[in-house]
Amino acid sequence: MPNQIARGTTGQASLTQEMSGSFGPYWSITLGGYEVANSEQPNEWGFTARGLITVPTGAAFGSYVGNYNPEFGQGNEKFYEFEVACMTVQISASEVERDEAMGVVLHECHAIVQGGTAPFQYTWSSVGGTIVSGQGTPVVGVNFPPGTSGSVSLTVTDANTPACSATDTVSVAANPIEFTITNPNGDGTGDPSGTRDQMRFAVSVEAVANQPLPNPPATISFQIRRPNPGAPGGGTVSVTQVTGTLVAGSSPPEYHGSWDVTRTLGRWRIKVESPHRSNTVNFKVDKRGQIVAVANNQCCGFS
Repeated sequence: MPNQIARGTTGQASLTQEMSGSFGPYWSITLGGYEVANSEQPNEWGFTARGLITVPTGAAFGSYVGNYNPEFGQGNEKFYEFEVACMTVQISASEVERDEAMGVVLHECHAIVQGGTAPFQYTWSSVGGTIVSGQGTPVVGVNFPPGTSGSVSLTVTDANTPACSATDTVSVAANPIEFTITNPNGDGTGDPSGTRDQMRFAVSVEAVANQPLPNPPATISFQIRRPNPGAPGGGTVSVTQVTGTLVAGSSPPEYHGSWDVTRTLGRWRIKVESPHRSNTVNFKVDKRGQIVAVANNQCCGFS
């Protein structure tokens, strides 16, 4: 469908074809096979080589074709299509707030109206989201649950009799936060040749989000799992949460956390705690307290 341009405004026509031209400069605009304007008979119409069309306020509604032939040697002849409408509307949407723990991914949507006669009536709707503010105004807030995709639609009606209306719909991707955890690094203090009773070992871990966030949380939680053979029944898994703190000025946000593994041998598994997503990183602490990476890190959770 060709782009719509409202009466009395300038808009971008849709490029349909481009070929070498033999003369020019020259442009023309036709409706239903009849030429309504050209460069040799200046009028209210305007036409640029980039396909910007200025439509007179009294132009007939319908689908138009335009061709622009530049001066020989200055480029190719271009053919465009566009539709003249009484008014047009476009939605501009952006994420303004995110708190996945509270189920909030808030988008702010603005109506951009061209043509028509004020005052306008704005009717918003959403699939997959909830309009939480601004219904009936040019700006609304729409909340999408974390990990949910959907769309936002708008119909604008003007004050003409009969009324003129225009619609637009934008899609909103799920776009969840996903963290990438790097393999943890161990640093021990004390004599490396001594016994574990004479040394302390700390594990540091970092996670980086897959996208910049408008208001990143100050902390996230790492979930740590390890075998606990000494528990009743043997082989059960103990779970620990470690706080990751936002690195100031990082974008995308980066979080660091650490914990003590002194006297704790065996295998460990780390991921970012729900509701966020992350890879799972495996490592083990050997008898000397050294941190050893383990292969087969996983994408999205514990097995």
